[in-house]
Amino acid sequence: MDKFVITINRQFGSGGHEVGDLRAKRLGVKIIDKEVAQAIAKKFEMTQEEFDKIDYRKPSWWEEFTMFYSPFATMGSQRTTVDKAVTSRQMYLEQTELLKKLAEEESCIVIGRCAFHIFRNHPHSVRVFVHGSEERRLKHAMEYFKVGEEEARKMMEDTDKKRYDYIKKYTGTSGYDVRNYDFTFNADELSIEEMADIIYDHLARKVDLKA
Repeated sequence: MDKFVITINRQFGSGGHEVGDLRAKRLGVKIIDKEVAQAIAKKFEMTQEEFDKIDYRKPSWWEEFTMFYSPFATMGSQRTTVDKAVTSRQMYLEQTELLKKLAEEESCIVIGRCAFHIFRNHPHSVRVFVHGSEERRLKHAMEYFKVGEEEARKMMEDTDKKRYDYIKKYTGTSGYDVRNYDFTFNADELSIEEMADIIYDHLARKVDLKA
């Protein structure tokens, strides 16, 4: 069977992760989410807290410059000192390579991590965005995380902003641009099961899932 990749980008509280979980179980494939971040953190000998702090940080002009200049740093100039601190862009590039290697080995479902952009040219990909109304997402977050409305609202606003900035920083596009996806699902109108079924039906037209 041809290897496939399903990527799911989502607004906080929309249920996008649950869609991925359900589809992964029914297809018998791995779902990749925090595992990538954990692997990269381990490679750079960081705690998860240190990784998260750098991962979502906007790189300074010096970090961007040294990332460009570092390949030339060993070409004889003794006046140049390159900052060896790990940058968020280094981690993104490592993450991208790891995701591509995983996808080469087996079919998978990837949650977030700019996967819709990384696999935009993959011949057997289904790229999905799940969104919903503020009311629906707040209710879902309160039930899922067992928190009050005020805390759920703060989690929603903070997470959505981090995801938006992260995607913009590394892809140059907006995570809300529908042109980046094969499907955009409104969680107010479709159930988790209905979204998972649509993904399956579309994927089945690309690859032989019974092979």
